[in-house]
Amino acid sequence: MILTPWLNHRTNKAQKTNLNIRKSIAYKEALKIGIIFYNDEQSKIAAVDKLSALLKMDSKQVKVLAYERRNDIKHLPYDSITNDNFSFWGSYIGKPLTDFINAEFDFLICLDEQPNTLVRSILASSKAKCRVGRYEESNQPSFEMLLKNTKSEEKDWVDSIYQYIKMIS
Repeated sequence: MILTPWLNHRTNKAQKTNLNIRKSIAYKEALKIGIIFYNDEQSKIAAVDKLSALLKMDSKQVKVLAYERRNDIKHLPYDSITNDNFSFWGSYIGKPLTDFINAEFDFLICLDEQPNTLVRSILASSKAKCRVGRYEESNQPSFEMLLKNTKSEEKDWVDSIYQYIKMIS
């Protein structure tokens, strides 16, 4: 299992060193979009499918990474990771995770209201130009674009994300 203080240290270091790559571009020019989420609710899977479909209609390349808490769940149609993809010291293990972190996404969207320590670490280490997430005071260091969700349903949240990132020009 992961030693949380080490992972927090690595996350803070990555947030400071990766500041120079965070330069967002217009949505029309964007080619690659990443989506990351903690798969703890069925509604999130439906939200990912809907958002992915909307982005693909705009000819965007979409890559999805789901964090699964248990190893025995492998039913998703996209890449998933578990605690086994993190070493005791917080290093990343496995091709799906390292490929996702090293991908140069124009936007990286996190669907979690409050990303856990592992997802935060991935967000901090990613090479994404603009990280998009829900507005929470504690989320500010992890994202360049924070959106407030006034409605409680995931499908409305997906519509809000899509609407706002399309406005970026």
